[in-house]
Amino acid sequence: MSQRSAGKSGESAKKEVRKKPPLDTWIAAVATVNAGMAIAVAAEAYRVSR
Repeated sequence: MSQRSAGKSGESAKKEVRKKPPLDTWIAAVATVNAGMAIAVAAEAYRVSR
């Protein structure tokens, strides 16, 4: 375990990135989902208020 955290730079860091999606991609996906939910809620509120 200590060897793994010690060698985080270089090859092991590249492998970890390949395993998980990049953070900016994850943030963009979450932001898109949140925006979609906000639009759906706003559309529903607009329909109800008319």
